[in-house]
Amino acid sequence: MVCMTFPVGSPNFGNEVRPPMQAQQALYEIILPRYQRQDVYDRLATSWSQTIRGVDEYYNPIEERPVELPGGYNYAWTNSLGKYTVTESPSFHPNSGSNLTWQLMERRP
Repeated sequence: MVCMTFPVGSPNFGNEVRPPMQAQQALYEIILPRYQRQDVYDRLATSWSQTIRGVDEYYNPIEERPVELPGGYNYAWTNSLGKYTVTESPSFHPNSGSNLTWQLMERRP
């Protein structure tokens, strides 16, 4: 960014000389693809890390945040005490016979 100095009291005091809009757009077009590419690399690294560690990511609707749980299960449940249960059975429902309220969590891709 180009800056010029003006004496205090000058009509231009405090105003910066900004690069032309074309230069800003050109910089944007150079930088944006790098950020997008880095986002792809970050997602690949996260996925690979989870695979190596044998975990899957789920969204906890009670705490409103993602959590990692043991991998290889199709269903995961949570309750307000911060407890989790995972299962492969679609018929398993932890609310049956429990005095706690369990919520099904959505698996993240």
